[in-house]
Amino acid sequence: RGPLAPRLLSTFAPQLLRRSPALPALPRRRPAPATSMKATQMETPWNPVKVLESRSKTPALHYLVLDAGVTGEKGSLADSYRVPGQYVQVRKGEDTKPMFLAVACAPNIQGVFEFYIKKGPNVEWITELAEGDVVEMSPVAGKGYNMSKAETLAFPAIPDDVKPTNVLLICNGSGIAPLRAAIESPLNGVAPRKRESVTLYYGVASPEELACPERFKLWEDDGVKVVPVFSQEGEGRKGYVQDALKEDGVKEPKKTVALLCGLKDMTVEVKSYLMEQGVPEDRILFNF
Repeated sequence: RGPLAPRLLSTFAPQLLRRSPALPALPRRRPAPATSMKATQMETPWNPVKVLESRSKTPALHYLVLDAGVTGEKGSLADSYRVPGQYVQVRKGEDTKPMFLAVACAPNIQGVFEFYIKKGPNVEWITELAEGDVVEMSPVAGKGYNMSKAETLAFPAIPDDVKPTNVLLICNGSGIAPLRAAIESPLNGVAPRKRESVTLYYGVASPEELACPERFKLWEDDGVKVVPVFSQEGEGRKGYVQDALKEDGVKEPKKTVALLCGLKDMTVEVKSYLMEQGVPEDRILFNF
């Protein structure tokens, strides 16, 4: 047994140490041709959308509802509208000047977009739309209201004496659109039930110019105090929203956040007044 082991090792060792023959090189795989991915709605400059409803809402405003598609896909219009105050452009076709419109409804997965549109000489085509018609909508744009400034919960904790528990909503005319969205949005909205107070100052010429009086009761049930202000006629507060705001005053300016939308002169005057009262400038929010 002893002499055999070395002999076997010397016999087979060269074969064990001999290199195996090289394997033939495999042909290189060519990269698969790139598949053409369908562009998302947010990547498409103009998306065809269907009219669900189109009617006169008040003597000065037209009400338009568009169907952008029931989808929650990333990049869809429905998924991309997330913050009250965001807007889109709408046109009838290439030969029509686009309109910039703030979305009036809360973000929703149904892909329904509502608008209150001021009537005028350049928007007759809007008033002529009917259910089933198709128009073109741009991707959702704008950052909307910076609702992080209205947060009451944060880390580190916000001291109680400066926590924004009071909300002022101030608008006139079609400026009610993004504020309606802010009131009704369960996410990124003003969350009236979690505040000490939420007050809406809504200025129009007369009661018949109110865009959505049918929603006031719902808002009030949620804790929103609605203050219509009429500049021409009607029972209730008279004058302009900035006048009504000054009459009421700002009781706790350090604990107040304000959302504004409307005519420039109004918003400039209101912002100046709020800052004079001590409302922090970064808590006076605009949707643009």
